[in-house]
Amino acid sequence: MDGYKEFIKYFISISLSFGLDVFFLFFLTEYLFLNYLISTSISTTIGFSVNYFLNVNWVFSYRYYKGRPYKEYTLMVVISLLVSVLNILLVWFFTEFFLFFYMNSKFAASFLTFFIKFFLKKLFLFSI
Repeated sequence: MDGYKEFIKYFISISLSFGLDVFFLFFLTEYLFLNYLISTSISTTIGFSVNYFLNVNWVFSYRYYKGRPYKEYTLMVVISLLVSVLNILLVWFFTEFFLFFYMNSKFAASFLTFFIKFFLKKLFLFSI
């Protein structure tokens, strides 16, 4: 049952993080006129930071590296960077090749990478 509760909490935390990510993507692209790929990189970093805070303080009941926060954070960054690169590549791919609106590309890419990120974090950071 703990796994189910963690998944629900993760869903809530990632939803909040994703909301901030999308807000900043739209704001940076539409109002500050940054290229959508630069905006995606910045907004993803903001979303990651919020998600990390929620993961270690609320979502997961067990932290493998709790006594070693630098190692935990480094692994979280590596996992998030790898998945974020995939996310950015998918935004680019959907926008350039399928001609999706960049916001629709962001939604599609984020849906695909949501499960990957959860399972990698659970496997490497928050399991016994």
